[in-house]
Amino acid sequence: MTSTCKFSVFKKSLLGAAISALSCGVVYAADFSANLVGAEDASDVVYSGILEDGKVVKNKKKNLDKSAINKNATPMVAITKLESQKLLTSKSAKSASAEKIHPALKSKIADYKLREQQNSLRSSDYGDQRVLVTFKETFKMPRFPNPDTRLSRSDAYNIERAERAEQLVGEIKSLRAVQQERLAASLYHNHNAQMVSSFWLINALVLDVPVSELEALSRRADVIYMEPAVDGAEPPASSVATARGQIKTDPYFNLGLTSGYIGLLDTGVRSSHTLFQSPSNLSFHWDCTDGTCNSNPNPDDDCWNHGTSTAAIISGNNNLGNATRGVTDITLDSFKVYPASCGGLSTTASVAGFQRSVQVLDRVVVAEMQGGGSSNSAISLAADAAFDAGAAVVSANGNNGSGNSPGTVNTPGNAHKVLGIGAYDVTTGAYKDYTSEGPASDGRIKPDLIAPTDSITASNTSSTATRTFTGTSGATPFAAGATALMRNFLLDILGTSSVDPGQVYSAMILTGQQAYPFTNTQGAGKIVMPLNGNIRVGNANIVDNQNYEISISVGSGKSKFEAALWWPESETQTHNDIDLYIIDPSGTTRDYSISSPSIFERATYSTGTLAQGTWKVRIRGYNVTGTQKVYWTSHVR
Repeated sequence: MTSTCKFSVFKKSLLGAAISALSCGVVYAADFSANLVGAEDASDVVYSGILEDGKVVKNKKKNLDKSAINKNATPMVAITKLESQKLLTSKSAKSASAEKIHPALKSKIADYKLREQQNSLRSSDYGDQRVLVTFKETFKMPRFPNPDTRLSRSDAYNIERAERAEQLVGEIKSLRAVQQERLAASLYHNHNAQMVSSFWLINALVLDVPVSELEALSRRADVIYMEPAVDGAEPPASSVATARGQIKTDPYFNLGLTSGYIGLLDTGVRSSHTLFQSPSNLSFHWDCTDGTCNSNPNPDDDCWNHGTSTAAIISGNNNLGNATRGVTDITLDSFKVYPASCGGLSTTASVAGFQRSVQVLDRVVVAEMQGGGSSNSAISLAADAAFDAGAAVVSANGNNGSGNSPGTVNTPGNAHKVLGIGAYDVTTGAYKDYTSEGPASDGRIKPDLIAPTDSITASNTSSTATRTFTGTSGATPFAAGATALMRNFLLDILGTSSVDPGQVYSAMILTGQQAYPFTNTQGAGKIVMPLNGNIRVGNANIVDNQNYEISISVGSGKSKFEAALWWPESETQTHNDIDLYIIDPSGTTRDYSISSPSIFERATYSTGTLAQGTWKVRIRGYNVTGTQKVYWTSHVR
C-alpha cells in the first residue's frame, strides 16, 4: 500500500526556526539558520603562493578567466587517443547491489535459518541482537561554523563559533528527531525492533532486533547497512625523527604552523606520559564508549597500548629528545572508542566520537580503527559526514593484506571522503604488504597514500616508556600530522581562517610520489611535503565534456611540473570520471592522469628545464553526471 506524504511544520525550541518535513519521513527540506552554517571556499578562484623551505613568502589570488572554461569541448587528437584507452576499463556507476549486512550478522542469520530448517532452534535463538542500522540520508550535513584555528579555543571569536556549533547541533537534532521517532515506530510495528539510541551526524539507530527479523529488516528499501553495535575488531597493529625526515614535515613544524585542533578516535591516551606533560598538547580527553563523550568512565589508554603511540607521533613534545618528538605541535583531542578491559571496537562509540569531534570543531580527525563494515557502514558514513561538516578525515587502511588480497580495505579507510593510509617501512622504504588492499566495494582506488611505519614512540606501560609502533596504525599518525600541517600551510596561501577539506585532500594527493597509473596497494604513493616552488590551488565545478583550464606562468630555471585533483562523491551518487592533463606552451600534452575508478588524479612532468611561458592544467569532465566540484593543486619548481 502506498502512503501519501504530507508536509508538516514545527518550531525548534532552540532558535524558533522552522523546518519542513515530509510526514512519511522519506525526504526532508532542511533549512538551517544561515548564521550558523560555515562558508565553503569560492570556486573559479586561483590562489597562489611562493614556497621557500615550507614557508609561504608571497601569496595572491585572482579570478579565473571564464574563457578558460569550455563546456562543449572537442579534445585534441592526442588527448582523444589517450582517452580511447579508457574504453578498455569499466567505469560504470557504483554497484546497485552493495552489501547491506555485516559479515558477523550474515553468519548469525545463516545459523538461525539452518536451525529453523532442522527444527532445532534453541531458546537463545529467539533473543534480541543489538545492531546499528544506517538508513538512507535525508539531507547533507551542513558545513559547521569555521573557527579561526590560528587562535586559541578560549579566544572570544572561537568561543562564539563554538556556541554557533552547539546551536547548529540543536537544529540538526530537532530535524532528526521527527524522522527517527516516526521511523522507530515503523520498525517496532513491522519488525518488533526496539530503539535504544540514535545519532545526529548520520541517519542511524541502535536497535534491539529479534534474530528472526534481521534479514527482513535488511531488505527494507531505506536500509543502507546493518551491523553489530559492537564490531569487536582489535585496533589495527627507527625513530619518529627519521620518518619525519622522509615525509619532510620538519620545515613546516619549524615555521610554527601549530594552530588548529586535531581529533583522535582511538583506544584513549595515557595523559601522564612525559610526551604529554610540560608542555602538553592534549586538550579534550574523553571516553565515548558509553555512547556519550566525557571524562568517564576512563579516557586513558588502559589496555591496547595504541592511542598513546598515535597521539605521541601526531603531537608529542620533545621531552625524550628530537628522536621521539611528534610531527606537529598542534592541540589534540582524544576520543576513546575501544572499551576498557581490552574491549573490541565499539561502532556506537566511534560514531559518537565523530559527532563530538565535529561539534568541538576539530578540522582534522584521525580514525585509528579497522572496522569490518563496508563503505556504507555507520563508521564510514560518519566519516563522510564529518567531511561535509568541514573536517579532513585520515584513517588507517587496515592490516588485512597478504601481498595479493584485493578488496580488504577496512572501515572507515574505505569511505568516500576519507584519506585511507597504507604503510611502508621507515628503515628500508619497502612497502608493507600487510596493508589492506583496495579497491573499495564500488571500485575506488585505496589506499589514497602511504606513510612510514615501525618508528619508536611512546608506550602506555609507564610515563617514560617507548616502543616500536607498527602496522598502518603506525603510518596513519604521520599522514595525519602532515595533513594538519598542510591545512595550516594552505591557510597561508588562501590568506583566510578556513579552507575546505577537499582542498586539503587535493594538496595531499600532490604530496604523493606515484603519478598515474595508480595501484590498490599504494594509491598516490609515499607522502613527501613540498618545500620550494610555486603552489597554486583552487576548485572548479565540472560538467560532462568540459575542459577547464588554469593558466600557469613558468619562468626560467624550473624543472618539474606537478598537478593533482580530488573530488568528493557520496555513497549514493553515480561515479564521475574526471581527468587531468599538463599542457606546455606549445599545446603539447606533457603528462596526464586518466584513472577511471579513482576520485583523485595526479600527473607530473620532469625535465632538465621547463619551457618558459604559459602552461596549462586542464581538468576534463570525461563522464560526469550533473555538476561535480573538483579541487585542484599544482606545483612548479
